[in-house]
Amino acid sequence: MDHEVRTPPPDLRVSCVKTVGLVNTHPHAGRKRRQIKRTRSAPDCKHSIASKIKIGLCAMDKKAQSKPMREIISRLLAGGEFEVVTFGDKVILEMPVESWPLCDVMLSWHSEGFPLRKAQAYVELRRPFLINDVHMQDVLLDRRRVYKALMVRVQWFFPAAQCTYQALPGSC
Repeated sequence: MDHEVRTPPPDLRVSCVKTVGLVNTHPHAGRKRRQIKRTRSAPDCKHSIASKIKIGLCAMDKKAQSKPMREIISRLLAGGEFEVVTFGDKVILEMPVESWPLCDVMLSWHSEGFPLRKAQAYVELRRPFLINDVHMQDVLLDRRRVYKALMVRVQWFFPAAQCTYQALPGSC
């Protein structure tokens, strides 16, 4: 039986897809390994399938070099499919966003002295895949906006605040 080989039309965009095995540290990790397909997040996929995914760590040095963060980074690097680029204080505070390192995926954490507006401008300029939404961090800084977002998006209602006032002695 002859099989006809068809080639896709030239105007069809093919995205880069890499199949990787899941590394599972769960107690039931002895079960059959699953395969997942991971697609690149960059809009123009110019990387070869064998290239590493660049993760940009956009956080102040104190947070980026903390023990928990070092543990997260070491686990990401253990599989060999990721490359971590730490932006650091000098890049974040002194350099314009146009000269920040390029990355496919961005992890960003707000902390004391972190220029959130610059991180948001970088996201608008480069459009990396976001693990934690940089624009929603504005909301997290204001308790009232958090409540409003919860009520609108999740329909999570909070009881109305009850205020009681005590009259001063001798004022009645």
